[in-house]
Amino acid sequence: MINQTPFLRLHAKAFSAFSIVGAFGFLIDAGILILLTAGLGWNPYLARLLSFGIATLLTWALNRKFTFSPHKLRQSRTLAREYIHYLMVQSLGGGLNLLVYYVLLSALPTLKHVPVIALAFGSATGLLFNFLGARFWIYKSTIN
Repeated sequence: MINQTPFLRLHAKAFSAFSIVGAFGFLIDAGILILLTAGLGWNPYLARLLSFGIATLLTWALNRKFTFSPHKLRQSRTLAREYIHYLMVQSLGGGLNLLVYYVLLSALPTLKHVPVIALAFGSATGLLFNFLGARFWIYKSTIN
């Protein structure tokens, strides 16, 4: 059994909530991606840009409410400033997410027929980066 240090115990609850929100974001992202590609015949690259954008907006709102509760945030931070910081982290994490997605589609062209596989790998990479950015930069004063 892994010995849980105080650090891990402190961050495990937030990571669990962040992961649940991320899973919901993944379902939204994947659902829109499948609808646009399989249902409407969109290019998988353009479809991913739209699906990712919508999923990101929803995960910000859910993480703010459930993972990093507003009542625990620094009072000096405005909602706009918080959102800008969130978007900055999401942009970097999203860049990694999309990079993994594009690399996999390019390296394995058969994945273009099932882009959700590349989406899963990109999303996992983005999840880890985004959690670390949110936990240790945006919401660093939050104590769960």
